[in-house]
Amino acid sequence: MSSKSLFAVLALIVVLALPFQAAQPAADDVFEGKVVSINDHAIMIMGNTNNDNKAFTVNMDTRITRNGKPGKLSDVQVGDKAKVSASGSGMNMIAKEIIANSPEGMRYVRTIWR
Repeated sequence: MSSKSLFAVLALIVVLALPFQAAQPAADDVFEGKVVSINDHAIMIMGNTNNDNKAFTVNMDTRITRNGKPGKLSDVQVGDKAKVSASGSGMNMIAKEIIANSPEGMRYVRTIWR
C-alpha cells in the first residue's frame, strides 16, 4: 500500500471517529460542602476547601438522598453536609445528584463504622 493510500485511510478513520468522541457526555463536576440555602428549585452549597458558595438548579431528574435514604429537596436542611454532582458551567449548574447528610446522621455513620 502506498503512503498516500495509507494516509487517506488514516484520515478517514479520524474523520469517522470524531462524532463518537463528541457524543460522549462530559464528566460531571462534584462539589462538596455545607448547605447554606434552599428554595423550591435550587440549593446553595458553601465549599469545604475554599468557602466559596455555589448554586445549583434542581429539577425533576435530580436524584436526592439524605442520610442514605431517597428523598426530596424539601428533606434537605440548611447545615447538612452535601455532595453535589452537576453539569453545566457558571450560573447554569444543573444538579444531577445530591447526597446530603445531617450532622446527626454523620455521627450515626461514624459510630457504626468504628
